[in-house]
Amino acid sequence: MESANQAIGGRVAVVAGGVGGIGRAVVRLLARAGAVVHSVDVHDDDSSTGHRVDIRSAEECRNVIGRIADRDGPVGVLVNSAAVLGEVGPVESLDLARWQDTFAVNVEGTLNMIAAVLPGMYEQGFGRIINIASMAGEYGAPNKAAYVATKHAILGLTRTVALEAGTRGVTCNAVSPSWVDVGLGRRQFVDIARKSGEVTSEEISGRIAQSSAVGRLVEVDEVASIVVDILKHPSITGTRIAIDGGVGAGSFNIMRPTDSDEQ
Repeated sequence: MESANQAIGGRVAVVAGGVGGIGRAVVRLLARAGAVVHSVDVHDDDSSTGHRVDIRSAEECRNVIGRIADRDGPVGVLVNSAAVLGEVGPVESLDLARWQDTFAVNVEGTLNMIAAVLPGMYEQGFGRIINIASMAGEYGAPNKAAYVATKHAILGLTRTVALEAGTRGVTCNAVSPSWVDVGLGRRQFVDIARKSGEVTSEEISGRIAQSSAVGRLVEVDEVASIVVDILKHPSITGTRIAIDGGVGAGSFNIMRPTDSDEQ
């Protein structure tokens, strides 16, 4: 079996959402493995390997992939890490426009990037697509209906792309972290604490850490290393790899209020 370096050394890789959190760590590890790495992000500063793109636009996604291919060759690796949390609150209070925007980034943006790279991957007979999903794509979570629904959708998209592309040298998998010690995760703690009105974000973080088998949050580099490792496995496709510290072995629904919280 190839090492990650042998599998992607010299390959052109694109990371959507490459500026922050998991995406930034993936960019770093892909470069270390020898890939020619480009970051695509709405917050990117335009440069030779950084591209400011709104992935909600299919045209912008096609254009940036075309520019990257013209410069460095066809894209062989795509990691979709761009995501927003969306509105936090009970279902009956959700704003439809904000719900739709969460889907536009998390689901349609992922679809746009995949659709943009697939023709080049088919032409070269090689492709590795990894979508950053979430354990929220496996379970429900109170007050996070929009985010949860998008991550469920990502898993369905992943499996479908794998079935369509498998005989053409392209794999498509999902990596599902639980609570990662990074900006988006920390913002969720603040939002949940604000909604509850009874506990602090630090208390929320502590509860979540203790709910895992390892007693801590997942580190961002742990997620990135799994992403890079999957690239060397041509027979792993259409699946999701959980990196959750054992949270899924128990109850993911850690945020349901306790009796003491409700009093």
